[in-house]
Amino acid sequence: MGTSFESCKLRDEQHYKNLDDEKQYFLVLILGDFQDAMIIPKDVVPYFKGEIPGEIKLETRNGYCHTIVVAKNQEKHVLTVGWRQFVESYDLQEDDSLIFRYKGNSQFSVMIFDKLGPEKALSVVLDPFWPQVQDRCNEAHENG
Repeated sequence: MGTSFESCKLRDEQHYKNLDDEKQYFLVLILGDFQDAMIIPKDVVPYFKGEIPGEIKLETRNGYCHTIVVAKNQEKHVLTVGWRQFVESYDLQEDDSLIFRYKGNSQFSVMIFDKLGPEKALSVVLDPFWPQVQDRCNEAHENG
């Protein structure tokens, strides 16, 4: 019985890896020293064919885009330049969770949840009084 389950599990995992990137999600739990950089979990990299570009855009549900530099450091992919601004913009705290979905063209949609589970309002509500430190994704596409 165990081998049948294992073979089904392996088949399903292989099928998942072959899905279009846009149909794959991954969750990251914010832990430790995350304010200046975040390591992309190594078990996530193969799902994106190992081709993580040098720069990505993170789009939150309120439509804002943040450009983040991805550095490769000792075989790890690390979100670096721009990450601190993202952390501060959404008041990320230890034990918060991020759910990423690849949208193509080096862009990810991101949902942000606090440690108790609710989605963080800062990442959803469009606040007209919020300082414009990043572009709205739609405006960035229209202008560029």
